[in-house]
Amino acid sequence: MKKLMIFVGVIVVVVVSVFVYAKGTPQYSLYQFRKAVENHDADTAMKYFDVDSIVDNFMNDFMKSQDEKKPANEFEAMGNNLAKGLIAMMLPAMKESLKGQLKTGITTPSDDKTPVKDIRKGSLSDFEIKTEGKMAILSMKDNKNVKFKMVKTPDGHWKIVQLMMPNAMNGLQK
Repeated sequence: MKKLMIFVGVIVVVVVSVFVYAKGTPQYSLYQFRKAVENHDADTAMKYFDVDSIVDNFMNDFMKSQDEKKPANEFEAMGNNLAKGLIAMMLPAMKESLKGQLKTGITTPSDDKTPVKDIRKGSLSDFEIKTEGKMAILSMKDNKNVKFKMVKTPDGHWKIVQLMMPNAMNGLQK
């Protein structure tokens, strides 16, 4: 009887340890994000999707790409600086607008036409996940150009903080 109790105790410790470990992985956070989207729970989904960081990273990437271009003349340089200032002023409104659109897309019934519908259909096996410390890069197996960067929060879950799609930058520059 004593051996049975020890065996059961060891099994319980192993199961709890595996669950605690799995709960702290990017895969689990991505699963929770997908589940929240499926359940039309925008507040929980936003726990795993950091719109502010995504917009900031997107704009930083865009600004870097613009800085790499040499302006043809001083008027173009002045126009570029004006555009950067306008973008910086519009950034907070853009973030709030995107948050609202994302929440609407999540709470809309599953027959919606928003990009969120693809998350509802996808599965974890569609992604390749490479973790390095508190950062993970997710890439779609069938399209390596679509990548996401996730970071581990102090709470122990992971958040998508950057969409790394090189073709998006090319489309904005044309």
